[in-house]
Amino acid sequence: MIIPGGLGIFEVLEDSTLSEWLVKQRRISRRIAAICNGVFAFGSAGMIDHKTVTTHWMDAARLAAMFPKAKVEPDQIYVKDGVFTRPPA
Repeated sequence: MIIPGGLGIFEVLEDSTLSEWLVKQRRISRRIAAICNGVFAFGSAGMIDHKTVTTHWMDAARLAAMFPKAKVEPDQIYVKDGVFTRPPA
């Protein structure tokens, strides 16, 4: 599953339908990824807690403030946080 970024991402962060869908897809997805600030959608769904993430440098401070349980790497182009394991069904 790849979640794209863009300015519109901030308009859907409060959308519980999207968050619920992301959580369901995580259970059946082999890999998950976000492009740029698409990581905010994963954050809103509770999927980046205790994960190392990055985003566009202009949004890095906002990401860290909104999701303090995530480790934000503001100077990285991309990060890979270990092997993704599916949560129990």
